[in-house]
Amino acid sequence: MKKHTHNSSLKKKQRGIAMVEFIIAAPVMLFLAGYCRLMMMKKHTHNLSLKNKQHGISSLKNRQHGIAMVEFIIAAPVVLFLALAVTEIGHALLQYNSLTQSLRDGARQLANTAAKGSTRTVDPSAAELTEVGNLIAYGTKVAGTPLLPGLSAGNVTVSPLGDRMLSVRVDYPYQPLLVGDIPMFFQAGSVSTTFTLSAEMVVRAL
Repeated sequence: MKKHTHNSSLKKKQRGIAMVEFIIAAPVMLFLAGYCRLMMMKKHTHNLSLKNKQHGISSLKNRQHGIAMVEFIIAAPVVLFLALAVTEIGHALLQYNSLTQSLRDGARQLANTAAKGSTRTVDPSAAELTEVGNLIAYGTKVAGTPLLPGLSAGNVTVSPLGDRMLSVRVDYPYQPLLVGDIPMFFQAGSVSTTFTLSAEMVVRAL
C-alpha cells in the first residue's frame, strides 16, 4: 500500500513538472515565432530595397513591419489562451483519471468485505466504510495525505442497491490549476471556476 501511495505521488510530481514546463515553454515559443517572422519580414524588405531604389521603398518597409506587428499582437492572446485552456483541460483529465483509479481500489475493497456470514448478508460496518473512504481519498486505509488537493473521505458515499449490489460514489471539488475566480467587470462579485468531478462504481458483494 505504501508503494502504491509512493508511485501515485511520483506520478503526480512528474505530471506537475510536465505542466510547468509546458506553461513556461508556450509563451517562449510564441515570442520566438513572432520574432522570427519579424526578422524574415525585415530581411525580405531589405532584399527589395537592394533591388529597387525607387521612391516609396521606405514607406513599404514601414507598412510591412506594422502589419507583422499587428498580426503578432492579434495572434498572441489567442494562442496563449488556447495554450492555457489545453493545459487546464489536460490537468482536469489527469485528476479525473486518478479519481477513478482510487475509486476502483476502494470499491474492490468494499466488495471483498461487505458480505457477512454464511448467508453473505451485505452489512458493511462503520469501520469498513471508513476504510473504503480513506482508501479512495488517501490511498491507504488510514487518513493521510490526500491523493488529490482537497479530496477527503467525506467526499465518498456508499449506497446499498439491493441484491448484494453496492454503489460507491465520489464527488471531488475540482480546483483549477491556472485560473481562479473570474471577476465580473460590470457588477460586484466573481464567477467561480471550481466544479465537481464525480465518479461512481457499482459492485457486487462477494
